[in-house]
Amino acid sequence: SIGKGFEVGSWGVDEFGREVLMSSAVGDTEGTGGLSASDAPDLNRAVGLQSDLGGNVLIVCDESRCSKEELQLAKSLVKTLADANADKSSQSAITASILPPSKVPIGGGPNTRTALLFTSAFSERSDLESLLLTKLLKRTATTGLPPTHVALVSALGTERTNSMPYSMMNLFGGSLEKKGRMEECVKSTSRRGLFDGKQILEYTVIKLGKVSESVKGSPNTGTSIVDVAPGDALDGDITVGDATELLYQTLVQQPFARNVTFSAVTSTTATSTTSMDWDDAFLKLYGPELFRTTVGTVPLSETVPKVRQLSEFLKTTSETLFLTKADRSGLTTPVQLYLSQPDELRKMPNALFGVRLLYKETQTGNAYQSSKEDRIAEAQREKSRTTASKPNADTNKPKRIPMAKQKKTGGVEFVIEAIPLPANDDGDG
Repeated sequence: SIGKGFEVGSWGVDEFGREVLMSSAVGDTEGTGGLSASDAPDLNRAVGLQSDLGGNVLIVCDESRCSKEELQLAKSLVKTLADANADKSSQSAITASILPPSKVPIGGGPNTRTALLFTSAFSERSDLESLLLTKLLKRTATTGLPPTHVALVSALGTERTNSMPYSMMNLFGGSLEKKGRMEECVKSTSRRGLFDGKQILEYTVIKLGKVSESVKGSPNTGTSIVDVAPGDALDGDITVGDATELLYQTLVQQPFARNVTFSAVTSTTATSTTSMDWDDAFLKLYGPELFRTTVGTVPLSETVPKVRQLSEFLKTTSETLFLTKADRSGLTTPVQLYLSQPDELRKMPNALFGVRLLYKETQTGNAYQSSKEDRIAEAQREKSRTTASKPNADTNKPKRIPMAKQKKTGGVEFVIEAIPLPANDDGDG
């Protein structure tokens, strides 16, 4: 259920105008909606990410349309995936191949788990849509399931074509608008799923800055230095090396890179992007993140009691502010509180305890009905009662009851993390 934006709904928008989304798992919905008692957070559980996925990555990049740097990026990714197989068995090895759209086989080829598509390999949305629906996402007797993850490499500015410098870039030919329509194509195809919705199809939209050999102002440290942000929120370029590591993280290492759109550029301020930095950057895509603050730094020996105290404080404070004193919380919508589900917390590196604040359904917003709509609804209910009371030859025939469209809910999740720091001179971290 990672990144299930389109199934869940939104809480609102953040400073970038992005919808704030949340997972649908809200815990036990019985009772009064208060917080139940739980065991202390488990600091010893394993939260490592699994990269032994196996299978093939199909990279769709056309040398007649893609830039020299994009082709170099595709080849660099193939090499990176091959190098990563050194310590893996043949069953868990991840292979990769590069093909132009015209050469893509039905189903993507044997054991293809992920398809990485470059928007520059297509001239229009219709070309991409034709490839997805008539070739790539078709099941065959020899290849079995088609790819269940489609990643699209797009460009910055597809959502900002009215702002400089992207308005100038889009001026001739509408290239950014075309890429934007391709992004929507991939997302809408993912929403439909495979085989009439019987199989989940995940997507990732990656908006890269201009891919270049080097980026002016970036420190030359020999390691990846990447800024990542949800949506179309960054400006700048990205080096081939940084883009390669970013795509490797997206396809193989990061579970939060599913069903999200994000932008990435080479950083001109950071000195390196460590494994923890990558985990944290992609974690911020989950939701996405609204706010973060550091409560304090404690020795490792004091972590367990401190986390327990902080967890109890968060739980008690949430009950006091949003349940016991709901009339003074400043919220115009009534809420319910749940403890974060352990399965959801395990997906977040370093997360130990959390509280979910969910808004209750009210007769406002999409649920609001005018007096005229109320009269129409009552007339329909009266008609149903009248029809049901009349004799009918098909009385014993079961009636199909139409299901109302599920209303979307939203809210905010507060999570406590314990982030390990480098050891000090006393050996404590």
